[in-house]
Amino acid sequence: MANEFSIFKIESAGELISLLSGFDKNWVFRGQVCSEWALQPSIERLLPKGAIWPDQSFFSQVENFGLDEFKRGSHHFLKDDFVPKTKLGWLSLMQHHGAPTRLLDFSQSPFVALYFATEFVSYCDGGYSSVWAVNFDCLNESNKKRYREVKGRELCTDFWGEDDEIFSLSEDFSQSLVMVLDPYVKNQRLFSQQGTFLLASNFSKSLTDSLFNPSLYGDSGRYLCRIDFPHAIVFDLINLLGMMNINSNTIYPGIDGFSSAVKVGMTSIMFKQLSLPA
Repeated sequence: MANEFSIFKIESAGELISLLSGFDKNWVFRGQVCSEWALQPSIERLLPKGAIWPDQSFFSQVENFGLDEFKRGSHHFLKDDFVPKTKLGWLSLMQHHGAPTRLLDFSQSPFVALYFATEFVSYCDGGYSSVWAVNFDCLNESNKKRYREVKGRELCTDFWGEDDEIFSLSEDFSQSLVMVLDPYVKNQRLFSQQGTFLLASNFSKSLTDSLFNPSLYGDSGRYLCRIDFPHAIVFDLINLLGMMNINSNTIYPGIDGFSSAVKVGMTSIMFKQLSLPA
């Protein structure tokens, strides 16, 4: 790929923590337990492997169907004071409860992302996890510049507000813009995880193809990098993250997080007491 981003391969927990500490506030982060996984939102994963990317209207129809069904039935489970007011709010709620959406979970904290990259990995399988880092400021400036060039007016959004301007872009602007959006109203888990979302303005391309668009964003090394680390250092990382108060109890408030913490503790005991192959 000519438009190559940087990949850092880190072998020690301390070096990884030090590297992540060096990013400034213009970056957002995503942890994945397999370094071979692409940046792919859940709605794209519905497409069978090897299938040709469909017409833009295909995913729009699928998304609209999911939204309508969720809105029709979710009132049975929602409190009146937490009914979303915007499309982004509805998609965020769907994402939270496991329904497929165009949203890809990111965090404003590199260490929260690191937690997700260590969650329930098999530490002796020889595999690698990844933390992806995206500079949203670079993306936003390129988006605004291109929109101004094509439409002759400013794109009046900072991409962190509560409005749904991004969704009108799919009708008003043919090119797929990649943005970072932060819902105005966050549920408790999203708040605890310092969560935000990466998404494309329309379905003309996959999120990955939209992100790797040199004619719009230039060299991807400006705004994207991936940090790989071996599963063998996961327990060292879990201990370091625990000292920062980043653990399943804080990531998942409630009994689900507590149960997850118990599981981590049980696994840690097994790791320390059993003789396992290197």
